[in-house]
Amino acid sequence: MATRSTSSEVAKAFAARAFEDRLRGLEPVAAHFSRMGKLERLDVSATPASEELAALIERATLPQFAIVVGSSTVITPKQAEKLATAYSELPVTAEKVVAWAKATLSETIDPAQPDSFIPALQKFCASVNSPFLVLDRYPKTADDAAAFLATFGPPKLVVEIGCETEFLVEEFQEANEDAEVDPEELQAKFEEDKQVRATMLKSIDEACPGCVLSLSQATVKPEEMAEQIRKRLLPKVYVLASAGPFAELVADAICTKGKYTILDSAKLLSSGEHTPELEAQLTKALKTAELPDALPPQLWKALFQEALAQSANPMGTFLVTNFPTPCSVRSSPTIRDQFCMLESISVLRGIMQVTLSQAAFSQCCSESQGAIAEYLAYDQAVKEQTVVQFADGQMCEARVEDAADAKAAAGKVAVKLLAYLKEA
Repeated sequence: MATRSTSSEVAKAFAARAFEDRLRGLEPVAAHFSRMGKLERLDVSATPASEELAALIERATLPQFAIVVGSSTVITPKQAEKLATAYSELPVTAEKVVAWAKATLSETIDPAQPDSFIPALQKFCASVNSPFLVLDRYPKTADDAAAFLATFGPPKLVVEIGCETEFLVEEFQEANEDAEVDPEELQAKFEEDKQVRATMLKSIDEACPGCVLSLSQATVKPEEMAEQIRKRLLPKVYVLASAGPFAELVADAICTKGKYTILDSAKLLSSGEHTPELEAQLTKALKTAELPDALPPQLWKALFQEALAQSANPMGTFLVTNFPTPCSVRSSPTIRDQFCMLESISVLRGIMQVTLSQAAFSQCCSESQGAIAEYLAYDQAVKEQTVVQFADGQMCEARVEDAADAKAAAGKVAVKLLAYLKEA
């Protein structure tokens, strides 16, 4: 005997279907932003209250920081500026935040009062809308550091530029020739500053072990400091070497499970997405290149550096696809040279090579015999080079025999590669 559905049951069924439709609609959106490293996942054990959810979202959208501290009013700000401009930004000083709060919020804040300064800094960051900022000579005290960590979390790096007291006194006297200051009082002030900063750095190191880098003006030349700082902030990179279309499916599957940014080598050749200087160099190189991707190594390096710096997380973890590029098998730069280039601008953590059988390649890429032969030659050349260039622990291999359902096959490969990434 047929039963009649109640209106409440119909409403529940309609709501469930509408919810499933919304979930399906979110899938391509999530995939799009996960590829760019802009997808944030919030871990919650139960349905959060609106206030808790707002706090989680706000925390997830905060920028990452590098902090440069030191008593020198010349060396410290120069190093902060070099670091910041490498990521297309200017360093942030306490004075800049104070001036911004005065002009924008009509508030007078004191950097020595973290209860009022940190909220202003948070609002300033929202107005700048940058994924990475450099703080110049802040925080100063342990209380400043505690308030900063409570709001922004661990910084990517804290750089201490240490200087001898005699150097600081001479620097001050050269900058303030007309000032009448007792050298002994000046020395005492700088010594006190050092003690306060040491306590502050100790508190950060205890809360975030390993994030403090100490450099001494007495042993490291200022021009060498920038290189040492840059090396500590290099992004981590994994190369996903496979047939282009299938590699993209695998990369998508990986990104939906973890926080990785996809860097497609082929797309770096697209015009209209670079600085005017790089755009001009690329246009000129493409006109004379033997093959579309046979660019000078320095130009390839510059294109990768630009892409890394302009990403949502410049110091995050990247999956590089369509790499090594096709020209590496029969032209220049070679497979070896391309890997060396990538190692010079990043921490190359591993090479994940996904090999497609002839049948699988024809199913998901191309049925052309020429394309299949070219792919097999490329795959073998990459395998032969990586074996001699990298340690076994840096490599992970997977083979696909059947790709009739390319997305499902890519998902299976991603499971294996994710296990490797987790272990690495």
